[in-house]
Amino acid sequence: VARVSSGRPGVIKSILVSSGQIVTKDQPLFTLSYDTVLEDGNGLAGQLNSNADEQLELNLAELMAREAQLQESRVLILARMEDAKKEVPNLVRQKEVLMERLSAYEKEFEGAERLLAKGFTYQSFVSQKKDAVLNAQQRLMDLQEKADNSELGQVQLRVDLANNQQSIIAAKALTQRTRSQYDGRKLTALSSQGAQLVALKDGHFTGLQAKPGDIVNPGQT
Repeated sequence: VARVSSGRPGVIKSILVSSGQIVTKDQPLFTLSYDTVLEDGNGLAGQLNSNADEQLELNLAELMAREAQLQESRVLILARMEDAKKEVPNLVRQKEVLMERLSAYEKEFEGAERLLAKGFTYQSFVSQKKDAVLNAQQRLMDLQEKADNSELGQVQLRVDLANNQQSIIAAKALTQRTRSQYDGRKLTALSSQGAQLVALKDGHFTGLQAKPGDIVNPGQT
């Protein structure tokens, strides 16, 4: 006589054979449900919603939000890089125009000095031409500094983009690990909610002593 028993407490969900029926090895005899049985005060349905699982859900949500933020940052960095690419040529054109003006201002200033030397003009006129040269030189220096900063900014943006990409890769990997861990816990809990007791060998099924809804304990036959 081979006796079958459950390795853990459960509730008989259904009886698949009748007394005296011929059965074969590994043929299902009973279907057990574990989810409705209290184990140390907590059923598996409660375990699925335990603090650990809730923390995993929270971690997963936070990671997904972090990944979304990184993607948004990437879009902003790319937009700034595009703006910077357009800014440099514009600054170059401004410099070219200003250098032409500066050359003209310098010639006017030199001419004014010659006129002053011959007594054909006033010092105020020469000073006006000199101020125009100085202002153009200062504007040219400002444009050069702006162009240099723009080029440095592009370098920094490329560094930021590379760092952002690495952060996205790391965030995706961590999100995937957390998702797999969470899904694994859910699958484990769900697979533990029910099981079937099977015949250990060929023979006749006898000694039916249970009915659906009965609670069985480990070792009980």
